[in-house]
Amino acid sequence: MKIVVTGASGFIGSALMIALKQSDHHCIGFSRSSNDGVVKISSYSDIPLADVLVHTAEVSSQALANKLGQKYEKEAS
Repeated sequence: MKIVVTGASGFIGSALMIALKQSDHHCIGFSRSSNDGVVKISSYSDIPLADVLVHTAEVSSQALANKLGQKYEKEAS
């Protein structure tokens, strides 16, 4: 089984990659940031097909992430 992890250079994504590799899973990490053992991409639409996708990527701008979060909170209520 092939597992793709987006946001693999972040806190959660990197910890997940370690756990998956220690469990002998075939996983490939992708990120928009450079990091050892992670494939750098410019867009998440460039990731290959896999059996499982774990999306841990987030908007790199905290202000934008907060703004998007507020938008979704308003739509949910």
